[in-house]
Amino acid sequence: MSYRQECGLDLPSVWPRLWLVLPDTARAEIKEAREAVSEATTLAGWAVLYVAVAYLWWPAFLLVAGLFLTARQRGRRAVQAYALLVEAAPRLHASDLARSLGFDHTGPLDARTGQAMTLPVQVQGHLIPLTVGWPRQR
Repeated sequence: MSYRQECGLDLPSVWPRLWLVLPDTARAEIKEAREAVSEATTLAGWAVLYVAVAYLWWPAFLLVAGLFLTARQRGRRAVQAYALLVEAAPRLHASDLARSLGFDHTGPLDARTGQAMTLPVQVQGHLIPLTVGWPRQR
């Protein structure tokens, strides 16, 4: 189940506002994880560039292989860490965002509050009265 289905919050729409209410430690962790992804991508780019050298001098293929394997390993770890942090941020701090948007909410985010938070940030606040019964219970 996606976060939007679970909590009614459209993460791409609310992320810039959520970023502003995140504590400095959470933002620093996310930035650090994103930098690790960039570093792994840069390493893979160097491996691609060394392919030209390896074409002219065959022993450089060992360097290319080593760079590709290292970049792949670092990239997988970095992307996994980044994804976990980006997923955890709204789960842990959506209530802070709700309060900053003027909603009286405590505890875990429910679908109704998440939808009500999403609409104003998408400049669709006029639709909030239409969501009073949302989500419909089946």
